Amino acid sequence: MQSACPVLVPEVSEASHPRRSPQPVDPAPRRRPEPAPASRSRLWSLPLLAFLGMSVCAVLFLLQFSRIVQLQYDLASKTGVRDQLLRENSELQLGIEQLSALNRVEQQAKRLGMVQPETWLLLELPQLARQGLDGEMASVHSHRVAR
Repeated sequence: MQSACPVLVPEVSEASHPRRSPQPVDPAPRRRPEPAPASRSRLWSLPLLAFLGMSVCAVLFLLQFSRIVQLQYDLASKTGVRDQLLRENSELQLGIEQLSALNRVEQQAKRLGMVQPETWLLLELPQLARQGLDGEMASVHSHRVAR
């Protein structure tokens, strides 16, 4: 067989190349139905997302509100305890002042049989006057002896 083309193409005999069986042809791919436009598919999801977002906000608000209420109860409780402690402290201060009043101390001393000294005698001990028990200088009034 001669070709009209000026280039010589070698002819291939059928014996050198065995005949291949034809490859099966895949059927044409089926077209899937086109999805609905994005606006239609999102129509149902927008209200759902809005509802979920508002629900989350409402839950967070309620959690914060309940925490505020709990803190107010704690504050009221602790304020009551503080007021009670302040009252108790003022009562104790009054008791200290009453017990340490000079006329009360004198009355208790007389009741126990104590009397006031008639005279004071000041002893000066040279060694003790110069040096205290801890090696410090002793004060002049540290060595009074009542007689």
